[in-house]
Amino acid sequence: MKNLKNRIFKIVPVIAAIIMLASVSMAQTTKTTVKTKLTPKTTVADTLRKSNEIFIQNTSFVPSQLTVIKGTSVTWVNKEKNAYTVISEKLFNSGDIIYNGSFSYKFENVGTYVYHSASNTQISASVIVVDKLPLTTASAVKK
Repeated sequence: MKNLKNRIFKIVPVIAAIIMLASVSMAQTTKTTVKTKLTPKTTVADTLRKSNEIFIQNTSFVPSQLTVIKGTSVTWVNKEKNAYTVISEKLFNSGDIIYNGSFSYKFENVGTYVYHSASNTQISASVIVVDKLPLTTASAVKK
């Protein structure tokens, strides 16, 4: 019996130490995660600037429709592994946009501009260009 008590007294501190280390480790991970969520990595200006980006991803354009003010530059960013060419008839041809590469075009005239993938015309979207946005719309920023 005395032997059993000695073993228990030796094991209990080891188990307690393991539990304490696990708790400290989890608390530090949680603290780091919360800190990351509360500390923004981008400024408001970065967010507004990036609102005129269109991403080529999952064989589609995201967003599929973007409204901007006349004189705004729109940037297409390729998130696909394959190169993509974006075409708007009689307006622009991006040439090959490689993975993580980009192409920009400045829209000077009011109107709706449909564009598509050169390899698949079914992959299409549009940019709507207006003189000015209504006060309730904050989907574009003039560059």
